[in-house]
Amino acid sequence: PLEPTTDVARALGERKNGAVLVTFGAEHGAEGLERKRAMLDSKNADLVVYNDVGRSDIGFETEENEVTIVTRTGDRHVAKAPKAAIAAAVLDEVERLLEERW
Repeated sequence: PLEPTTDVARALGERKNGAVLVTFGAEHGAEGLERKRAMLDSKNADLVVYNDVGRSDIGFETEENEVTIVTRTGDRHVAKAPKAAIAAAVLDEVERLLEERW
């Protein structure tokens, strides 16, 4: 049987002290994307990377992915690309958020 555990993302969001909190979420479809947008508030996240796992050509057990980067200023779709390119896009967004704070 499963037992509830501490919500690590929420705990980090409560004490991030100026850090940029990036969370990730794998879900299906538009409803999943809406739940990821809600994480900005519920987890006090700065950026959520949404991975639609309803597709077999991206994500787990593949060399490529396609994500939506969700921030408080809007969403940025990152087209299908090698995972290293997806990671670079996420880091670019983190850098942009850090620059806004300075």
